[in-house]
Amino acid sequence: YRKMIAIRHAHPALLRGDYRTLLADDTRDLFAFERTLGRERVIVILNNSPSPATHELRDLPPGTYTEEISGARHEASNGTVSLTIPAKWGAVIAAHR
Repeated sequence: YRKMIAIRHAHPALLRGDYRTLLADDTRDLFAFERTLGRERVIVILNNSPSPATHELRDLPPGTYTEEISGARHEASNGTVSLTIPAKWGAVIAAHR
């Protein structure tokens, strides 16, 4: 819980940003949304499935993106980052600052 609270406080977009649903896939039990505030964009992906799920984030500006929970970094290749989300877990993706 402390890690999630720290992530929320580190990203003002998660506190006050505009909200947009990116994915609501009942078949795969995946839900994704983004929060934006100014130039900050944070994407949250939730996997409610009993199996890991792979999802591609598309149309991203070039750069490095950090998965805030694990600390893993991903390069946007051709505007795309592919992530595998463990079962019953989530990911919080933000542009590396």
